[in-house]
Amino acid sequence: MQRLAVLVLSLAIVGLIGCNSDTGGKKDNNTKRSETFSLKGPETSTTIKQGDKHTVKVTVNRGNDFKQDVSLSAEAPKGLSVDLDPKELKAGSGDETVTATVTADKDAAVGDHEIAVSAMPKEGNSANVKIKVKVEGKKE
Repeated sequence: MQRLAVLVLSLAIVGLIGCNSDTGGKKDNNTKRSETFSLKGPETSTTIKQGDKHTVKVTVNRGNDFKQDVSLSAEAPKGLSVDLDPKELKAGSGDETVTATVTADKDAAVGDHEIAVSAMPKEGNSANVKIKVKVEGKKE
């Protein structure tokens, strides 16, 4: 019985160690670490009033050898919408910044929300960032 417990514990440890790797933005497990990319959004929450819009910047940070086009998309909660410009960054173009225009409906829920922005290369895994948005009521 004690041997069985040791065996189960050993397998659990091996499974945890083997599954604890992040390949975000890499082509495959043989890809160099410099071929990765990441997204960076504003570090503080963006405040917007109901019925208004506000722009924020999202930056694609490319590793030294990351040479792929990246397509961007965003998901916003009900009452908010987001338009990304541009929606694709070409490799080698020098464009690394995306403008996200966030619009709050006139009846958007007041409070804290998150918008998820994703960047997907032609090959490999996506990179993601969350933009925090605080909606305030419109003064009339």
